[in-house]
Formats: sequence, structure tokens, C-alpha cells
Amino acid sequence: MDEEGVATEQLAKLYRDGAEFDKAARCYRAILSMHQSSDISERVAEALLFLAHYYKDNKNYEVASICCSRLFEYPGQEKEEAKALLVRIIERKKDYTFSHSEYSFICKARNSVTDGC
Repeated sequence: MDEEGVATEQLAKLYRDGAEFDKAARCYRAILSMHQSSDISERVAEALLFLAHYYKDNKNYEVASICCSRLFEYPGQEKEEAKALLVRIIERKKDYTFSHSEYSFICKARNSVTDGC
């Protein structure tokens, strides 16, 4: 059994690298279900970032923003990528309604005073 998600992570990477994104997303979601604690490991951060891009590309902006917001407290490069991705999401979908905390975070990420931030 793959309790830590090592084999699932490897399979996800193979699918991702082979451009089988739906299958990769399924594996990354399985990783998230294995690691439901509030602490974000490197494996979970990678899964969240992949899924954020996956859902954005499939125009599911709400789920993409949730994946990004889970990375807000993560100290790695994934946090910076999540910030940039949220900015792109809000620019693509001006009528999307973000929560107050997401909106504040996006405004800080943009580091500018635009669109009422």
C-alpha cells in the first residue's frame, strides 16, 4: 500500500510529463486525500500547485484559487507561483468573486493599487 503517496507521486509525474493531465490530476488529488493535515509537505505543495494550474486551465477558477490559497503559508517557491497564478486568474476572470482574504492576498501579491485594492 502507498500510505505516504510516493508511488502515487511518481505516477502523477509520469502522467504530467506525458501530457496526460486528467490522469495526473487524479493522482495529485489522491495525494491530497492521503495528507489531510494542516501541515503542507513538499509533496502536498507540488500537488496543490499542479491542481491549481489544472483547474485554472479548465476554467474552474474557484477550485484553482482554493488550491492556491492553501499555499499561502507554505515557505517554498510554490507560494510565489501561487501568488502569480492568482493574479492571472483574477485578470482572466474579472467577474469571479473571491473571498475577502483571497482578494487582499491578491492585492498584496500584485503590489499595486489597482481595481480598488
